[in-house]
Amino acid sequence: MNALLMVAHGSRLASSNEEFADLAARVREKLAGKYDALGTAFLELAEPGIASGLQSLIDQGATRIDVMPCFLLAGTHVRHDIPELVQQVQQANPALTIKLHEHLAAEPGFVDYLAVQALAGR
Repeated sequence: MNALLMVAHGSRLASSNEEFADLAARVREKLAGKYDALGTAFLELAEPGIASGLQSLIDQGATRIDVMPCFLLAGTHVRHDIPELVQQVQQANPALTIKLHEHLAAEPGFVDYLAVQALAGR
């Protein structure tokens, strides 16, 4: 079973965490049929955490999980914290395949998105 885990930083503001849940719901609709399950997790300040989010997908039967960090740039969280948490779950579940995607600014279409948005405001 293929699954996607979208990861955000997490916020003390419940409305920000709810906004992320809404974003994930829109992504789920866009990806209908491409993944068997889609979950969300937070690095800190909100639940579920990354390990719990991964475990939830494993409990649902996931054998492959794509982890998408919804972080703009490659700071400490993207370069160290998230990979370490993912690696811990991978080591505990050697039969599981986990692919950690790049942060948003590293994705090829992101620059195009920014250019379109900038020109829309002209």
